[in-house]
Amino acid sequence: MKKVLEYSSTRFYVTQKVYEELLAYPDLDLRINTSPKKGNHPKGYYYLPNKFAKSFIESKQGTFNWDKNHDFKQDSVPLDIKDYFKTT
Repeated sequence: MKKVLEYSSTRFYVTQKVYEELLAYPDLDLRINTSPKKGNHPKGYYYLPNKFAKSFIESKQGTFNWDKNHDFKQDSVPLDIKDYFKTT
């Protein structure tokens, strides 16, 4: 059975802590359940294989928000990972 790091958020949201956990456990995939209260993000979930999740997070590192807050969030489905998002 595949191991999964799973959590819920109102939108797409990843942090440095999530990244470090994915690095420490290469067999761990990422699932983010989204239940927005308002905004543009649909209800559903992301299921990202470990390698892809790490690569996506790495592409956000070095940006202003990552450097300032050590996270990335988006109120809509990020285009780069739209194929990994399923509505519920």
